[in-house]
Amino acid sequence: MLMLMKEGKRDQAFLWFKKHYFQLHQYRLLQDSLLKSLYLKQLPDKPVPEVKVEESDSATIKKAIQRQIRKLAYALKVRPGAVVPDSFVHNIERYIHLYRKNKTYRVYFETAVRRSRKFIPVFKPLFGKYGFPEELIYFIAVESAFNPNAISKAGAAGMFQFMPATAREYGLTVNPETDERFFVMKSAAAAAEYLKDLYLELGDINLTFAAYNTGPNKIRRLLKKLNSIHHRTYWQLTLESEELKSETREYLPQIYAVMTLANPENTSLYGFPDIPFVDTSTVRVFRVKDSRYIKPLVERFGADIDRILKLNPELESIDQIQKEGYLDYPLFIPRELNVSNIVVGGEEMETVNRRAPVKVIKKKKVRKTYDPGRIVDKKLFQPGDTLLYVVQRGNTLHMLARMFHVTVHHLKKVNGLKFKSLRKGTVLKIPVTLPLERLRYSMPRTERYVSLAERFGVNSFDLKHINPNKSATLEAGDTVLVIRPLRPEK
Repeated sequence: MLMLMKEGKRDQAFLWFKKHYFQLHQYRLLQDSLLKSLYLKQLPDKPVPEVKVEESDSATIKKAIQRQIRKLAYALKVRPGAVVPDSFVHNIERYIHLYRKNKTYRVYFETAVRRSRKFIPVFKPLFGKYGFPEELIYFIAVESAFNPNAISKAGAAGMFQFMPATAREYGLTVNPETDERFFVMKSAAAAAEYLKDLYLELGDINLTFAAYNTGPNKIRRLLKKLNSIHHRTYWQLTLESEELKSETREYLPQIYAVMTLANPENTSLYGFPDIPFVDTSTVRVFRVKDSRYIKPLVERFGADIDRILKLNPELESIDQIQKEGYLDYPLFIPRELNVSNIVVGGEEMETVNRRAPVKVIKKKKVRKTYDPGRIVDKKLFQPGDTLLYVVQRGNTLHMLARMFHVTVHHLKKVNGLKFKSLRKGTVLKIPVTLPLERLRYSMPRTERYVSLAERFGVNSFDLKHINPNKSATLEAGDTVLVIRPLRPEK
């Protein structure tokens, strides 16, 4: 790799590094100097031209921030004050000035915004499926600047900066041969599900972001050290805990600063190039599985390459896909071009806002079910019955109330609880409001919670949190508790 760098073959050196970084991380050889020379693009030798704009006063910037906060709060159906207090607006404003005035921050931000105009329309359906608004997707700008090949010295990789253990838990393959954290669309779907699980557990978008950055286990530990249940917020956590790293404390204001500045209404207002979002109603989206298929695409549509580049503003050239080794990559192509799936080596995605969709009748995929012979215990509950449930680590009243379709107030009243916090091992009385069945299933083979939940037709987050085994994988012979709505026998 060093020889390639000395010979000026930076692209080949980076591809070698990306292929072998798994071993480099394993032996603690990932250093800041190595990452800066290989992964980070050098700043231009010439100074970045400052855009001449009138200085917006503090009041104007604060109003823009507060508008963005209200918009996000409305989309999440919470009070604006619960999202960001006024005392925190100053920290957001500080990063807005950095993105505008600091040369390094400005180049990073402009690169992230240019890429976001392509990727946000592609990711919007994945995050919108769980109720997340479009503005929230800008957190990727802080994570990786929307770079599919981003790598950190801590071992996080890909556009969504997954650590290996978390990536495996959400269905991504991570080993020296294959690392699906670099697969753009597959890692995006995993990140959306991960954020959903964090938000369902923590119930607050800011705690969710903090857990995404520093890890959910650390946030759980810090929350347990708070003195009052009324202090279970990110803001109180930052005040009472000195264990929260400065990186995590600075993570949140950066996200809100990017949300505010990257909003198309504000981008040009604050002196940044105004790059519009791609009009997805005029394009077809293909998932390019491998960069090998770029060459036949260029040969077939050489005259239309400029049009393709305009629809993909994150690309400086079509060869960039091959040089950077992008995988599972979404590529926008003009709708009228006759491009087959074979040419791009992938499959066509359902285009966002597609006009006049054609209904395609597909054969229903037969999903493998569980083996009834492996059920070691089964009990049915009807409305009016009481189910006894043993609290597991990580359980909250909000989670159990949602899972069993009762209110938190009702659960507290039935069990004589004064506080919302739960202690592991406590036996709760759960009033049954709809027919349920409780199963104990003996695992015939090693399997992940995600795939097992699909077999039983339950939520993987709930399945994992009602069982004592918190690892992503269940071993053969393990007994798993499953509680689900009663299904009539066919």
